[in-house]
Amino acid sequence: MAMRSSMGCAGSRTAQPRSALFALLVAQRADALLRERLPQVEESLARTARLLVEASTLLDELAMQDLAQAGQGEALGVGALQDLAAPRRHNLLRYWLRQQGFEMPSADTLERVEREVLDAAEDAEPLLAWAGCELRRYRDRLYAMAPLPPPPARSRHWPGSASS
Repeated sequence: MAMRSSMGCAGSRTAQPRSALFALLVAQRADALLRERLPQVEESLARTARLLVEASTLLDELAMQDLAQAGQGEALGVGALQDLAAPRRHNLLRYWLRQQGFEMPSADTLERVEREVLDAAEDAEPLLAWAGCELRRYRDRLYAMAPLPPPPARSRHWPGSASS
C-alpha cells in the first residue's frame, strides 16, 4: 500500500510537466494550422495591433482634452463628468486613474461609479473602493486616493469607572 501511495505521488509530479508539454504541442499545432489555412493571419494581426495603438492614442488625446475641462486640481468635477456621454466619461475616468497610478476598474466597477458615486445625492459623500484605490465624492468633486487606514479602536473605558 505504501508503494501505491508513493507511485501516486510520483505520477502526479510527472502529470504536470506532461500536461504543460501537451498544451505546448497543441498550441504549436494550432499555430501551424492557422498559418496553413490562413496565410495572411500574421499580417492581419500586425495590422490589428497597429490600429489598436492608433485608437489608444486617440482615446488618450480625447481624455486629455476632457481632463482639461473636467479637472479641478487633483479632482474631477462631477458636473463636468456627468455632461459627457457614458463611453467618454469612462474613457476619462480610466485615463485619470491610470495617470495617478491606480489599477483600472472593471466595466462593472465603472457602472457602480455611475450609480453609487456620480448619481448620489448632492449632500452624500459616497465611497467606492477596489484594489488599491478609493473613489470619494465630496462637494461635487471626485477624488481618487489610496485606501485610508481604518480608524483606531476606541476604548469603552469611561473615566472614573472600574477597569476590568
